[in-house]
Amino acid sequence: TLDVIQVMNDQSANAAFYAVLSQLPLSWLVTLAVVILLSIFTATTFDSIAYILSSAAEKKLDKEPSRWHRLFWAFTLSLLPMSLLFLGGLQTLQTASIVSGVPLLLISMLLMVSMVRAAHYDLRFQPDYDEPEINIEEFPENDPWTEKGTWELPDEQSGEPSKS
Repeated sequence: TLDVIQVMNDQSANAAFYAVLSQLPLSWLVTLAVVILLSIFTATTFDSIAYILSSAAEKKLDKEPSRWHRLFWAFTLSLLPMSLLFLGGLQTLQTASIVSGVPLLLISMLLMVSMVRAAHYDLRFQPDYDEPEINIEEFPENDPWTEKGTWELPDEQSGEPSKS
């Protein structure tokens, strides 16, 4: 049996992950599949981020940002983590991620507040928007939440709850 906690303490979480994979049947195939899937995930993530950044940085965006602009952002985004890994190792990269994530948390909070305010503004200034008005007088006397109340709809003629 594999002591995963011991592997994590002695080496790292990544080593423990691959140690678990090595215990599976056809471990070489599973490990290969994991590496391929992780590579595809990383490539599509960088491609998406580069596309978004190049779209935001273009002065006039007709259809798609130019390929060189997307490549510029992809290389720029990959240079920072690579340089941090080479300079100080994984610990430096993790510290930089946490330090850069704190301001992004503030920005995310401001974006959420801005989105709610924009939604309220958008709703209230529609040409056919009417502020809903609730008249308490229109509620039935014996509503379902009182002791005498019922969930049955009143009969049109007698006004008494229908027995169906």
